[in-house]
This record gives sequence, C-alpha cells and structure tokens, in this order.
Amino acid sequence: MSVRQAELTADAGGSYVIALDVDEDVIRRVAALGMVAIPGTMTSTEIMAAQGAGAGFVKLFPAANLGVDYVKAVRVPQSHVKLLAVGGISEKNLAQFLEAGMIGAGVGGNLANKAWIEKITETVKQLMKIAEAA
Repeated sequence: MSVRQAELTADAGGSYVIALDVDEDVIRRVAALGMVAIPGTMTSTEIMAAQGAGAGFVKLFPAANLGVDYVKAVRVPQSHVKLLAVGGISEKNLAQFLEAGMIGAGVGGNLANKAWIEKITETVKQLMKIAEAA
C-alpha cells in the first residue's frame, strides 16, 4: 500500500505486490525492486494509469459485479493490458471471464465460506485446549 511496504516486501524476499488501488509511486518502486506490481482497478482510466506506471498485471475489481459485458468493452481498446478478474470469481463464471479476454483470475471468498471458517476455528480451539492441557 506504500513505497515503504513495497521495500519491506522486497527485503523479505517477496516477488510480487498486490494492492487495492493504483498508486503510481508504489507501482514504479515495485518494478524498480524487480518485483511484479498487481494494482487494483475498476475504470479504464485506472487500468491505463496502472499499465503506464509499470504494473505487471492489472487487477479488475470487482469483476463479477462489473460483469463480462463490461470486461468485453474494456478489452477492446485495452487488449494489450494483462488483466486479472478478481472479486466474485468462481467455478461458475471463470470460463466466461477468460473467454472475454482476462488472462487469469484471483479467487478467494468462495474458497473459504463462512461454515468452513467456523469449522476451522472450532477445530483450532479444540487443538489449543488439548495443547494447553498437555
């Protein structure tokens, strides 16, 4: 999110930085440090600013809310940009986004639904009780 955080990531051996927004100073510094910048965008203006600053990939968020038709419209004048679909991507819509010209996707929320998280949390609590009793 900041130039300093990008530098800390590089110092820790990171190879890429994913951001929520387009901060051209951060993108340039990430690239200068030999890492890949993946900023978050929603508009054509943001996409082009990220690309111009040296982003390796550009995250389009929230892709599912924007829709495949939006992606198709954006891809026409910006087909050279390596766009990733992020936000609401699942096994139900990934193929549509790839067919519309996205080169990849970020998948998160549907990989860990609330019930799974609750089960993991309960299991961890049980494990901690056992470890504390030992």
